[in-house]
Amino acid sequence: MKTFKDNADRTWTVQVNVDAIKRVRDLAGLDLLSAVDAALLEKLASDPVLLCDVVYAVCKQEADANGVDPGPLTLRELVWMAQAAGRAAWAHTSAILAMIANANRDPKKKPTPFRPDDFSPYGGKRARSGIRLEAGNIELLRTVFVDAPAGQAGQARRRKP
Repeated sequence: MKTFKDNADRTWTVQVNVDAIKRVRDLAGLDLLSAVDAALLEKLASDPVLLCDVVYAVCKQEADANGVDPGPLTLRELVWMAQAAGRAAWAHTSAILAMIANANRDPKKKPTPFRPDDFSPYGGKRARSGIRLEAGNIELLRTVFVDAPAGQAGQARRRKP
């Protein structure tokens, strides 16, 4: 189980179990067991209202116990709930995968046991992606977004030296 705090300093526990999956199906009309389907993930990523409904359905039992309505929660708070739910689900899944892999591991080929972080997309050290901000990059951003005349933001102009 994963926990997080919202802006009102309430601690939430995210637990994805059979009851939570049934609540999501009943309240949001979404089958979380088909989460391996890329179409479902795209649907959740492109529809923030549906994502909020799913997060609320996962946390509904605790929200009802605390008398919390999802209406005043910010989208950021609901996204945190969704991310915590994803991390909780992957924590359980990766622990089971590590256990299965270690049960079938050849100690001569791999002397160190597998860890759950080896299977979790949230665990382990990941390479940072993106573009490093340097003076030249910042100058290009300034040219595009600050120096461009109104209505031409996004169309790069070259400065004359």
